[in-house]
Amino acid sequence: LRLSSSLQIWTANLLANHFRRRVPLIVARPGHKAAHDDLRRQYDLPTFIGCWSGQPLDQQFSGLLPHLVRRLVGEGRIDHLDLNFGCPVRKVTRKGGGAAIPAHPRLLASIIRAAVQAAGGVPVTTKFRMGIDDGHLTHLESGRISESEGCAAVTLHARTAAQLYDGSARWHAIGELKEEVSSIPVIGNGDIWVAEDALRMV
Repeated sequence: LRLSSSLQIWTANLLANHFRRRVPLIVARPGHKAAHDDLRRQYDLPTFIGCWSGQPLDQQFSGLLPHLVRRLVGEGRIDHLDLNFGCPVRKVTRKGGGAAIPAHPRLLASIIRAAVQAAGGVPVTTKFRMGIDDGHLTHLESGRISESEGCAAVTLHARTAAQLYDGSARWHAIGELKEEVSSIPVIGNGDIWVAEDALRMV
């Protein structure tokens, strides 16, 4: 982490802009303030969270607006797009969003395909859970779809949506996914609190 003297905020080598509601907060790079204000008005976006310069900028979406992705990429606003299909919150999943999307493989594939096409050369990654519950495990199929539709990497939170954040992450599922998805990186997520946890997971 480092302190930005111009903004007096702590920053890191990679800024990950987590999704909020259906659309993201947009980060304005220096010199893009006017363009950002126009973008925010056009798409009724929440206000920007700060300026960013030099470091890669990651933007996470909980939904997908391909035309917005194309504009963000075209104006150099993002360096990496992450599609989050792992949100287990019931107010999201009961409407078919978040961790419920991988239960519909054709829908999942269409969202990823649209994102990859809209992103051009910007890498697109996905994050998902093992499934809705133990009776509906979808992580292997989600990995295959992500790989075949052109994702640069996948992340698995090794819990089901029904687990929320309870119990222990089942790291063996990450190994199963890696056996299924061989051409792109598989990132493990869940119960990684210190470096030693990551080593044990691997």
